[in-house]
Amino acid sequence: MEMLTVRDRDEEGTVVMCAAGMKEYREAEARVDEKGLRLERVRDRTEVPNVRMSMRHAPMLKLKSGICLEAATLVVVRPSGVTSDDNDAELATEAFAADCMYGEAVAALLKRRRNVLEMNSF
Repeated sequence: MEMLTVRDRDEEGTVVMCAAGMKEYREAEARVDEKGLRLERVRDRTEVPNVRMSMRHAPMLKLKSGICLEAATLVVVRPSGVTSDDNDAELATEAFAADCMYGEAVAALLKRRRNVLEMNSF
């Protein structure tokens, strides 16, 4: 499998994971100690990887189809160290390619100014 796309039940959100991301997830889930037991989370805290979030926002977005979206926001989350804006655009476009309204919104949002936020685990 080269790419995994998951949508929530109400189709309000989409997660796209490439082959490298799926491999990283499998390896993280398979971590065991020297006795062959799964490693438990330290102090019941979820391990959060360092990520970079690329965000684009439009308070009001009028699409060519006539649909008007309020507070339209596109967020692409990637591991820290991946900084290509072109890859973010390609990933977002592929994720919503089959959905006319959201695909059109993504194309319009990609023309907007990009804000980047780095998030590190603590």
